[in-house]
Amino acid sequence: MFRIRRVYDDVLPVNRAALEQVKAIMRSRFASAPAGEIDQLGRHLHDPFLKRFRTTLSVAEDGRRRVFGFAVLLHEPRIRFCYLDWIATQVGKASGGVGGALYDRVRHEAAAFGAQALFFECLPDDPEL
Repeated sequence: MFRIRRVYDDVLPVNRAALEQVKAIMRSRFASAPAGEIDQLGRHLHDPFLKRFRTTLSVAEDGRRRVFGFAVLLHEPRIRFCYLDWIATQVGKASGGVGGALYDRVRHEAAAFGAQALFFECLPDDPEL
């Protein structure tokens, strides 16, 4: 069993712990991602001027607050669109419904923001491509 919740900031200890787990998943799943971008994730949650977007972070976690997956959604309120920046599950947690549930949450959040479109880039799993 898991639940999905939104992480609003990196101030509360429970949110800091979730954020560190998200960063670990990012490093394991996206080895070529710039370390600076991963390290700045907490700052993006409360500083929309870094990317000109409101950043939201949703995590899928169990009752012991172990993070199984996450999604980072960027919202541009003036043009009214959202961009799914990152979505990933823990290594070994594929096929458990976590990714699908996170994507469903992203779609609902985009609709709640009044976004007219949700965009994302989907790269191949094979880095040789």
